[in-house]
Amino acid sequence: MRLVGSQSTTDCRTYLKIELPMFYEWIAVLKLVGCMFAVGFIIERLMPGVRKGPISNILFNSIYGMFCLFLAVSLIPWLGALTAPLAASFNHKIHIEFPDGWLGSLLAQLTFLFVYDFFYYLWHRSQHEFTWLWPVHELHHSEQTLNVSSTLRHHWLEEPIRMFTVLLPMSLLFQIDPPKIALAFTLLIFWGYFVHLDWKLNLGPLTSVFAGPQYHRIHHSIEIVHRNHNYAAFFPIFDRLFKSQYLPHPNEWTETGIDDLPVADRWSYGFWSPLIAWSKMLRAKLSRPLMME
Repeated sequence: MRLVGSQSTTDCRTYLKIELPMFYEWIAVLKLVGCMFAVGFIIERLMPGVRKGPISNILFNSIYGMFCLFLAVSLIPWLGALTAPLAASFNHKIHIEFPDGWLGSLLAQLTFLFVYDFFYYLWHRSQHEFTWLWPVHELHHSEQTLNVSSTLRHHWLEEPIRMFTVLLPMSLLFQIDPPKIALAFTLLIFWGYFVHLDWKLNLGPLTSVFAGPQYHRIHHSIEIVHRNHNYAAFFPIFDRLFKSQYLPHPNEWTETGIDDLPVADRWSYGFWSPLIAWSKMLRAKLSRPLMME
C-alpha cells in the first residue's frame, strides 16, 4: 500500500500508536527530555553557575541517561502490569474525594506531589543509610560538576527499583488516575532537571518551602557537614520533620561529588558498579565466619 502526502503522515502515526505504542512513548520522552535539556543549557550559559563541566561528562550523562530512559520506558509497563493485581487486591486503603472543577484538580495535583515526595524521601534516605542500597545511587552522586544533564545520571536499576519502593506503596494506599495527575507528573519530571541546574539561584524565604538548585546542591556536596541532608525532591518539610535538613546560607555554593571514588572507566562503572559492589559485600559477609574460626 502506498501512502502519499499528509495522509501518509497521519497513517504512520496511527500505526505507531496502535502497533508500536512503546516506540511512540519513547519518541514522546525524547521530545520532553530534549526540551528540558535545551532550556537547561540555555539557562546555564546565561546565568551565573558554580563550575562548568567538561563536554565529555555531559555526553556521558546524556548518552548513558538516554539508555536508562529507554530501559525504563520499556520495563515500567511490564512492572506496572506485575504490580497492578497486588494494588487492586489491597483496594487502595485511603480514599480522598476532591471537588469538581479547577480547585479539585489543583488539590489532586498537589496531593499527588506531596504523597510522592513522602515516599521518595523514605526511599532516597534509605539509599544513603543502608549499605546494600547505596551502590545503586552512588553513580548519581559521583557527579563533580552538577548540571542539567546530571538529572539523567542514574544507574539503570534505579527506575525499575523505584517502581516497587515509591509507586507501588502509593498505589497500595491511593488510587492513582494518570489523566487526573498528568500536570503533576509533568512537573515531577521538570523539577528533577530544575534542581540539578548549575545555576546560582537562591529562592530566599521559599528555600524552606520548595527545593531548588541550591537546596539540592547541598545534598550532592562533598563537605562532611552537608552529608546525608536534604533528601526531599520537592518539599523540604520532610527534611525538617525527619531531622535531615540543612538550609544553605545565601552565598553557600559547594563543590559536589564523592572524594574517595576513583573512576577509571565511567562506562563500565555506570553499568556494573552495583553488581561488583554487591559481590564484594557478599563475599565479605560469607568469609566472616571463616575468618573468625
